[in-house]
Amino acid sequence: MNALAFQKTTTDLTNKEGVPYEREYLMDILTLAPKQLKIELTGDFLTDLFTNFHTDGRIIGFAFDRELTEQGPYRFFASIDIDKIGEDTESGEIVLYDSFDNKVIHRLAKDIKQFIQVALVIFEYELPGWCKDKQYNFADRSNLYLDLKALLEADYLSYYEETYSS
Repeated sequence: MNALAFQKTTTDLTNKEGVPYEREYLMDILTLAPKQLKIELTGDFLTDLFTNFHTDGRIIGFAFDRELTEQGPYRFFASIDIDKIGEDTESGEIVLYDSFDNKVIHRLAKDIKQFIQVALVIFEYELPGWCKDKQYNFADRSNLYLDLKALLEADYLSYYEETYSS
């Protein structure tokens, strides 16, 4: 999936959910607006996403940063609370990085393609909560974890298990 397809998928899912008129501000949080009329794709998902779309403040399973930042072998593009999500440029893995201790605390996906699949599953799960104030119970969260478990190898499940299965 390229950046344009990702943007279209998140917009389509949000439109399908039917954001009520009085909550249209959610579209600014849940969808990626183009920066310009002509979308230019290079084949590098993260570069294409940040070059072509407004990402700051967008929440798609995680909060996108305003821009890509590099630190050592990592390209950071999003965050969960105070921790950064980045791509290890050497292995291609997507990691959750503790900036205070300067270390990887979770491996989130084997590559950006797999991470985007995971993010879309989480995004679709979270939409009713955003759009209709749905309250999630333990069974809902457990089912999300099972869906994620079907997408990921065991090496990448620790964060999702901590977040969704307990």
